[in-house]
Amino acid sequence: MSPEQLQEILTYHRFDVSCLSDLEQYVAQQVAEGFYNHAANLACLKFYSVFPDKSNQQVIAQVMLLAMMRLPSNEFTEVLYLVPAHLLQQQGTPLAVIERFGTLMEGGRFEEFWADMAKTADVVSMVPGFANQMREVCAASMEQVMQSTSRADAQACLGLSNAQCTEFFSKRSWKVEGNMVKLPRNEHNYPVAPTGPAAISVDKVTTVMNSMFQGIAA
Repeated sequence: MSPEQLQEILTYHRFDVSCLSDLEQYVAQQVAEGFYNHAANLACLKFYSVFPDKSNQQVIAQVMLLAMMRLPSNEFTEVLYLVPAHLLQQQGTPLAVIERFGTLMEGGRFEEFWADMAKTADVVSMVPGFANQMREVCAASMEQVMQSTSRADAQACLGLSNAQCTEFFSKRSWKVEGNMVKLPRNEHNYPVAPTGPAAISVDKVTTVMNSMFQGIAA
């Protein structure tokens, strides 16, 4: 589907069910070519909401996986809002499995995520490259909150073997020092104290607090 055709559907044919097959094919195109269009995928799910008898659970699963690959953006949450609750509550189905993936990832429970994923290869295979992208999401999340971690913990969080870790660490400029791994500095894991007008010295805070207490006592 060309960008012009997609824009026409999104602008003028949002409730024309004859366009649904085009949007479903566009999801398949995203899976095959490795790109993502959030607006188009939401439009597809909205068609399913209006015409539930037309729902295709494989397409829904692929849309959910594609959106999860965009974490930490809120696009996965927006997709979930459009998936009927009864479909997500059917234990063991691809949709329920993917929802749990999202819960684990958003909760930082990466080791559990990889353990679950290892048991559901049929679900993961719906979108080629899903595992590799989720590994990048895990690594980016770790870099937000960690300055260093043990090699064993890093390996568990990334779902990699010991040998695979070496290559991955090098690619992301993580430095191995003995049994520890040091992550690159950034504004999140190495916060910098404010300087200039925004900086307030401890002495100044103490002076202000003393003045307040003296005023109360008086």
